[in-house]
Amino acid sequence: MPGQAIRLGIIGCGGIARNRHIPGLTMLRRAGLSAVEVTALCDSSEENLAEAERQVQADHGTKPALYRDWQDLIAHAPVDAVDICLPHGLHHVVGIAALDAGLHVALEKPYTVTVKTGRRLAEAADRAGKALATLAPHRRMPGQRAVEWAINEGGLI
Repeated sequence: MPGQAIRLGIIGCGGIARNRHIPGLTMLRRAGLSAVEVTALCDSSEENLAEAERQVQADHGTKPALYRDWQDLIAHAPVDAVDICLPHGLHHVVGIAALDAGLHVALEKPYTVTVKTGRRLAEAADRAGKALATLAPHRRMPGQRAVEWAINEGGLI
């Protein structure tokens, strides 16, 4: 989709979405990296949904479609991808459904809670030919970079 923003739906608008994901997307937008447009939000909590909507409108200047059920968002929302910020045990359920619907999927860490459900997610992504990513905010922190160096470059581990 060169030149066209990826239409993103955020499923689960609790603290991690409102305090990390939406502000992160805002920071990218302000830095001139606006490849993503938040076009849909979903949460069963009216309070979470209203606050996330306010954030997106204020920081992105757009009005996302609102959903109270993730299945409705996946089936009807104007999205190319979803950012899943739900309780960990739901990651594979919602992720597989989104992939089966032809959407790219980003999951808040942890990726899943069992090896079996992790494999099912990966297999669904392969079948759909869609991207599946885990969002881990600490990947580039100094400690994580030191571990990466020790394993991949330093040969210490």
